[in-house]
Amino acid sequence: MLRKSLFLLMFGLLTAGHVSAQWNLINPLPTNNNLKDMIFLNTSKGVAVGMSGTILTTSNGGDIWKTVPFHSFTNLNSVASPDSDAVFICGDNGLLIKTDFSFILIDTLESGQYGNLNKILFLNHSVGFCIGNDRLILKTTDAGRHWIPVTFGYKGDLVDLSFPDDSVGYLAGSFYTPFSEYSATLLITRDQGTSWNLVDSLKFTPNAICFTDSLTGFIASYDLLKTTDGGKSWSADTLPDYYFLDVCFQDKQNGWAISYEGNLVKTMDGGNSWNRITRNGTSNHILVLDQDTLFTYGYGGDIWVSRDGGMQWTETGQGNRNPLSVISFVDDKRGFILGDSVLYRTTDAGVNWQMEDHTAGNIDDAAFANKDRCLALAWRGTWLTTDGCRTWHQVNVSLPRAVYGCAFADESTAYITGVEYGHFFSYAVVLKSIDGGETWTTDSLPGKPLIRELHFMPDGTGFAMGFSGGLYKTPDAGKSWEQIAGMPVRTAFRKMNFPTMETGYATGVFTDTSGRPYNVICKTIDAGNQWAQVFLEDTSFRPEYSGVYFVDESKGYVTGSEGFILKTTDGGTSWTKDFSTNGLYAIGGTGGRIWAIGAYGTILSNQIDSGLGIPDSASRLNLIKAIYPNPFQRQVEVNLSLDQQGPVRITVTDLTGRRMLDLTLIFSAGESTWTFDGSHLAPGVYILNLSSGLGFSSARMLKISRE
Repeated sequence: MLRKSLFLLMFGLLTAGHVSAQWNLINPLPTNNNLKDMIFLNTSKGVAVGMSGTILTTSNGGDIWKTVPFHSFTNLNSVASPDSDAVFICGDNGLLIKTDFSFILIDTLESGQYGNLNKILFLNHSVGFCIGNDRLILKTTDAGRHWIPVTFGYKGDLVDLSFPDDSVGYLAGSFYTPFSEYSATLLITRDQGTSWNLVDSLKFTPNAICFTDSLTGFIASYDLLKTTDGGKSWSADTLPDYYFLDVCFQDKQNGWAISYEGNLVKTMDGGNSWNRITRNGTSNHILVLDQDTLFTYGYGGDIWVSRDGGMQWTETGQGNRNPLSVISFVDDKRGFILGDSVLYRTTDAGVNWQMEDHTAGNIDDAAFANKDRCLALAWRGTWLTTDGCRTWHQVNVSLPRAVYGCAFADESTAYITGVEYGHFFSYAVVLKSIDGGETWTTDSLPGKPLIRELHFMPDGTGFAMGFSGGLYKTPDAGKSWEQIAGMPVRTAFRKMNFPTMETGYATGVFTDTSGRPYNVICKTIDAGNQWAQVFLEDTSFRPEYSGVYFVDESKGYVTGSEGFILKTTDGGTSWTKDFSTNGLYAIGGTGGRIWAIGAYGTILSNQIDSGLGIPDSASRLNLIKAIYPNPFQRQVEVNLSLDQQGPVRITVTDLTGRRMLDLTLIFSAGESTWTFDGSHLAPGVYILNLSSGLGFSSARMLKISRE
């Protein structure tokens, strides 16, 4: 029995997650972006900053946080204040801004002149430092009105700094020194940052440093390191955790450190011994306000607060932060979002989403045959539901070592693709089911290529995308396959979407002659027989695009696992970055709204203009009620039904995708009849497609010769 959550996502109410003029964050709130730094100006007012221009503020001591709109997707890395009012924030691309707690006026002090700025810190009301990549140190002595570069003789990227008093300070980072190659190094100043000198080379790259006096300090690195001689020598504590990301001390005796898994350790004797603190969350930074109040924050916008010295912790945000991997609409109203042990269900075209648990575990991929049947590939095996994701049962199928994906060709025929590794070779695996995913047999394509993804159209036309290149097409739900000759050279497709039966888009990887891979977007206008490159990234070795969804033939979106969303409104001729956030793994939609989902439970929503295109193969409507006669000789009558008056695009194609008819008619709400004259057609099978702003229907018609 699934445990239903009281958490209900309602677009009209959750305005705190607004992130741009088009995209709205629905889950989690207040942000899904990684947080990098946090300060409190007093006991009530606090500011947190993070990736993709994230700024959060609190006015009640950190129990409730709200998003501050920012004009840029630039990563914000650190925040500091010289007093109880002014706020300074630094970030990537040399961004340095000044504002106050109202954030009404934002003054850009620096932008683009320097590399990434990683940390900002004020020693008092006047003196402050901002450090960054390429040995950059900026210093102010007038409360941030002017920032002057400080030069020193070491090349490298500066990570963190700590001043135990107004004169002595330490800098940690990775350096190229005159005496050695790339190394992690510690620098010291004894004159309030006027000059810096090398102290020691470190064994591991530092993530954070904290000095409690001029000699005693700690470094969060692979181990938690301690020095008592000003950094000349270091000792590592024997802790069960490893790879520490942050360390912070309330005073000389009481300190905290946090590992990459979010585990907390505490010392009450100046770091001589540390004890594990049990807590929830995936934070990777810690802020100690006083002996009772602590915050942890970091991954996915996760913020936890303790009011009793770390014994009990409370999450300040709302929503699920488990990763989400699949979004699919089974008709114009019903849709599903699936992820790690959680699913969201909508029955009103995404106006509301209800969160539920599921027993399939961490779902990597899933495919819907209809509104009831879904096949899911998870870490714990293959799972099947036949009642609309309310209950699941595990399928007895032997999966290959690496599984790539699954797809339904029709309501009975399903496929799973992957690769099996041997001691000296590997080989492609294609599994096929003809009973809706209950039982499976081994199948293969001609030449047994390694297939990465499968994509099927409503009429049974499908595409198999080769891992290293090659594209295969089937007109009959996989009974026969033929390799497509019209593929761009050195290109391998990964994801595919057809807004119409003829026009389609595919994302993939193009490899140049030197072996460098680039993300690429390709387009077809003849039902997938010929493809042309329409976009090529100018940077190689980027993570692959994770999803593609087109509203119509011209307007579409592509998501990246790095968290960006690309947009085109001219059929792929030009692309712009529409949004940037945490990792995004899938995109889909219905009617006039689309959603992008991904890491840390991310659900983004965008209201768009309804087109007359075909959404993905799951967004099917029952527009076509009957076709008579079928088979036909000359004319055929099509009975159709619409929920509301509006335009319907009608196309007729043969099995090769060649278009025989393409027109748009206005139909009234309710049932209507339209007559198609096919007397000019040669005998054979033809595909009838009807698409409205809410979805589409497809059916086959058989033209026979007159006796």
